[in-house]
Amino acid sequence: MKNFVFFLPLLLVSCFSNVDPKFQADYTQIKSKFKEPLTKYFPKILPNEYQDFRYSSGLAQYEVSSFLELKTQYLSEWMFNSVKNKLITKYLSKFSPSDSCVIKVFSGSVLSEEELIQKTKFLNINSSKCFPIPDFVINESKSRDDKIYVIEADSVNYFGKSDDPTFEKLFSKSEKPLIKYLPDKWSKGYSLGITTNDDNLTINYWLIIW
Repeated sequence: MKNFVFFLPLLLVSCFSNVDPKFQADYTQIKSKFKEPLTKYFPKILPNEYQDFRYSSGLAQYEVSSFLELKTQYLSEWMFNSVKNKLITKYLSKFSPSDSCVIKVFSGSVLSEEELIQKTKFLNINSSKCFPIPDFVINESKSRDDKIYVIEADSVNYFGKSDDPTFEKLFSKSEKPLIKYLPDKWSKGYSLGITTNDDNLTINYWLIIW
């Protein structure tokens, strides 16, 4: 009986959501814009620990990527480690924000192709053998103790037509313009992963498609 009383608070915390239902509905609707295989590592609903989420559809003329980002921060170290350890059982690469071997995918919006070229021409120097991640992962990092995990990445064209119904065209937009700021191997594709900080107990989920 004592064991039941001890675990009850944890059970209650995990079963009841304190998140505003409107935010939950917005998150579900936004996440549904991306095919489920690409969001399988994201929480099904917003956890109580959520701090912020945002996305870009990539529909604007000079948006060359779509992304989804969810930020969470835990009060319990035990809960943080439990969630993190499940997410990193298998990953492609792990590095810190200060590492030089990183390919940054532009996630911003510009008004012209010329502006896009200017903002991306120095984005990736000597990094052709690395894995791509969203540029905001590096830009938002405020600590050298952050750890970046690339869980999945592939050079697949998700913006074009596909014979695989699981990965049908995400949005009703024609072929994306090919801007030569990425290595040829990664001219198109997707990348998903997390950024963690053991001191701050934060886990940020991210996905980018270009």
